[in-house]
Parts: sequence; C-alpha cells; structure tokens
Amino acid sequence: MRKRGVDLPMASGGRSPTPPRRQLNMPDATPANVFSFTWVLCGFALICIGYGHCSRHSEQSRLYCAEDVCRFSRDSMENRSRKEFQFLRESLVKAEVAHLDKNGELVRGKRASRRQKRGMAQTYTVTWKDAETQDETTLPIASYGLGRKVPRAKVARIMQYVQRQIDDLDVKEGRWFTGIGIVCFVFGGVLILLRVVVGSIFPQPPSRRDLSRRQLFK
Repeated sequence: MRKRGVDLPMASGGRSPTPPRRQLNMPDATPANVFSFTWVLCGFALICIGYGHCSRHSEQSRLYCAEDVCRFSRDSMENRSRKEFQFLRESLVKAEVAHLDKNGELVRGKRASRRQKRGMAQTYTVTWKDAETQDETTLPIASYGLGRKVPRAKVARIMQYVQRQIDDLDVKEGRWFTGIGIVCFVFGGVLILLRVVVGSIFPQPPSRRDLSRRQLFK
C-alpha cells in the first residue's frame, strides 16, 4: 500500500517556510567561567607586557675600525635615537672599564667609592678626539651591565688596536631581552599552560542549559 505523504504548511506565496536559524550558544557566566577567562587573559597580558618592555629597552652598538678609519654607531629604542660618528684611527684615544648607576648613567670621577662601585653594573667606554677642535668625546658602548669579564676583554682588544698591534677591529654589543621582559614571558606562559593542564584534568561540569537539553532529547 502506498503511504500518504504529509502535507507541509506553505507560506504565503506558495513557498515553503525557511528553517529557523541556529542561535549562537554562549557559555553561562558562572564563577568558574569568569575565573578561567580572567586567568587566560592575565597570561596573555603578561606576555604582551614582556614583549613591550623588551622592545622599548632594546639597543645595539658597534665600533668598527679599518686600517685608517673608525666608525661608532649606537641605536637605542628607549630614546628613539641613533648616534653615528666617524673619525680617524689617530683620533681614537682609549677604552676604559666604567660603572653604571641604577639609572644606567655613567659614574664619572670620584662620585662613588670603591665599595659602592662593587655593587654597580660594569660596561666600557670609548674615547676619541675631534680632528678640528681636539675635544674629547666619551660614550659608553652599552647602557646596561655586561658582567665582569666582557668589559675587560673588550677594552684589551680595543687597546691593541690603539697601540697598533692589530689593524682591524669590530666590537658589537646588543640587548634584545630584559630581565623584566623574560619574567613576564615566563609567568604568562606558565599561567596559560596551567590553565590547559587544569582544564584537561578537571573538566568543567555541564551547565544547567546543557542538562535541560539532555533531558529534553531523552
């Protein structure tokens, strides 16, 4: 026997009614969901803060000397500045180990005692004379600490060039990461990783909306 088909209701104009659109189901604003969202947001915020701090405090310096001419350049993202000088080999006077205070400025002369200098960061400076005025210019190769061994080794290398023991010199110093930036990167990554691990071990219980739907389709 042939079954009779069920007549579907027709809309005005003879067209079949359009199926209802699916609605976007947003998760319930439970304390667990709010805490989870805040947790992940704090992790991403720490990573962004670390990236911004590293990019703002990055700098790069270079002292390149050929047989007769030297060139000193320094790029600093903190001050948005670029310094570049060119002078003759005879104008290069010396290089010295220097100390920096908490603000990253050079400690000149007798502004600090030996005990105070022991706790300060060390860098090294380069001094040269102007060919016309004979005025000396002294600039640090880096505005941050380079440890104890690096400044002494680089100063010895530059003085070999000044004393004409070598005929070429290429000294570079750069900083792309800071201590605060690395700490923010680590803590931000740990927060996001912990959220993933905790979510996989302790799954979130179903909400009231999900329970009502399960009972409806049983």
